[in-house]
Amino acid sequence: MSYIKYIFRFFFLFLVFSSCKKQSTVSTDVLNEADLTFVDKSAIYDSAEIRTAQLALAKTTDSVIMSFASYMLAEHITTRKDLKVMGSVVGFSINDSINAANLAVIANLNLLSGRDFDSAYVHTRLDNKAETERFFINAINNGNQKNVNSYASSNLERIRLQYIRADSIARAFY
Repeated sequence: MSYIKYIFRFFFLFLVFSSCKKQSTVSTDVLNEADLTFVDKSAIYDSAEIRTAQLALAKTTDSVIMSFASYMLAEHITTRKDLKVMGSVVGFSINDSINAANLAVIANLNLLSGRDFDSAYVHTRLDNKAETERFFINAINNGNQKNVNSYASSNLERIRLQYIRADSIARAFY
């Protein structure tokens, strides 16, 4: 009976030590595809938000839209700086480019004025927040690099608060 007890103990200890060894070999410093996609999309997202907020501040006369655009500009200047710091830590350069889809949105907004502009501005920001929340959650769930994950996790709540604010403003512009 004691012989079987020792075999079970040995087997149990073997399982414990082998599982510990496997866990320690998993790297959280290497960027995987989800991390790379997230960092790239985040850079484009911040650039687009900064540009649209600047456009709104130049075009709107509505105090609510002006306040929201100022808020968005400040938020995304901050997240842009944080993203660049995180990028330098993980070895990924952050550029200030904007993709074709966001350039088209900006071009369309630039053609509008008055209430039409204000409505389109806040609704495009609202749509953008929903999409952004999805790619932040994807980075949290599927990313590998600990700094990228930390950045995504710490900024997800900001994205949600921006969405709530944009949603409350958008209701007045239907």
